[in-house]
Amino acid sequence: MDLLKKCAVQYLDYIGNDFCFLLDCGLTFTISFQKRQFFHFIGLHKLTDLSDLNTKSEIVLRNILGNVTTLEDIKKSVHYPKIKDRLENFLDIDSFVNSKIIIDFDYTKVKGGNTRLMAKYILFKEHDENNLHYCFAMDKLGNYYPETFIVQTDDYYIKNQVTYEVVSIERKKHKHNKH
Repeated sequence: MDLLKKCAVQYLDYIGNDFCFLLDCGLTFTISFQKRQFFHFIGLHKLTDLSDLNTKSEIVLRNILGNVTTLEDIKKSVHYPKIKDRLENFLDIDSFVNSKIIIDFDYTKVKGGNTRLMAKYILFKEHDENNLHYCFAMDKLGNYYPETFIVQTDDYYIKNQVTYEVVSIERKKHKHNKH
């Protein structure tokens, strides 16, 4: 199984589950994963020169899982270096217990204030020489979802932000609201 498919399989394992976070400040919140978010979360949207990726994100995920789109296919993109670190550092979210988290991410504290991140929470930790950032935003209904995954060698997104410790992460099957 190539690295791209491993990432897709790992992400697929999160779908249908809620991850309930408890922070050392007493705050709790829940993140839900959906198929359509994998495309952006792993960075495939950056590969603009690959026509095979110019379709619905759920179809791209299905193609990766079905070996229609492979790591060798996406390596053909001139933009592949932009997402290489994401693929190589995509870790199990469960490993983020006892990591740090930013609440109410303040984009104005980012050097130059020039970021398009919509994140409310950024879960981060050091891994080798990198800072791994799982960014979570809120949708119109007030639900948190994975916005993007960023690998940085510096503290660009975390410098001057208020941080807390993740005390626990509980994984539960997603309960659909019935209207």
